[in-house]
Amino acid sequence: RRGAPGAGADEHDRGQQPLTVEQVDHREPRHGPYAHAGGPPAAREGRLAMMASGPGEAVALAKPWLARIGRAVYVLGDKPGQAQIMKVVNNIVMATNLVVASEGLVMGAKAGLDAQAMIEVLRAGTGHSAAASDILARSALPGTFDFGAHLSIVEKDVHLGLDEAAALG
Repeated sequence: RRGAPGAGADEHDRGQQPLTVEQVDHREPRHGPYAHAGGPPAAREGRLAMMASGPGEAVALAKPWLARIGRAVYVLGDKPGQAQIMKVVNNIVMATNLVVASEGLVMGAKAGLDAQAMIEVLRAGTGHSAAASDILARSALPGTFDFGAHLSIVEKDVHLGLDEAAALG
């Protein structure tokens, strides 16, 4: 699997309970956690956004390897766990955009608007989001509803995010 032993980033991917920043700080400090955003289609195309956090020397060791996996590496801080939090933030925003875009497209369809035309307008206008322009255009419009990953992963990340937000106050 990805990453250095003890890197601590796969907890979200395996569906385990999230680690709070306080819990991660007490783990082995040699490795800076990493996370990714983009999903299976982005992984296949080398477009993942890679995220890292932790002690500078650990992030410096991981960064060249992360750069081989994704298109960009974002260093989010010196505390282990910050990359994981950003991954959850990204997934909450994506999930929210997916719900809102879906509702908007349903409303437009009920009004008789062409689905492809709606996607083109959303791509060109201020309503642009990866959820509408990429995910829904690729999966909902043709009726395949193949989102590239199981929606239970999105649900898990939303719950992790809400739990983490509550823990942070």
